[in-house]
Amino acid sequence: MKRVVVVLALVAAMALPAVAGAYEGWHWTVGAAQKELKRQGIAWSNQNGRDIVRKAQCVGIGVPWEDGGIVRFARFRCLISAINPQGENERYYARIVVKGKHAFVARFLRYV
Repeated sequence: MKRVVVVLALVAAMALPAVAGAYEGWHWTVGAAQKELKRQGIAWSNQNGRDIVRKAQCVGIGVPWEDGGIVRFARFRCLISAINPQGENERYYARIVVKGKHAFVARFLRYV
């Protein structure tokens, strides 16, 4: 089973900090979350190397933050199609929690 890991994102396009009440913290658009997963991959704490994310289909979960017609979320549920460090194809669900402009935490949910 995969474990939780913090992943640094190279680019935080469409990521903004929210500052009031329930919206405190960083939020990304769905598209930005999908791009960052594909760009960075996911390095799980219980394996050497990282999963190369070939496709990510994400939906925002929780309370959205809207600013100027752009909707952002702090959490996502994503269906991931990836190649693990051993070269095997995998499909699984992961929860993504945005932790900062350049960081998120991925938590493995289950295999498809």
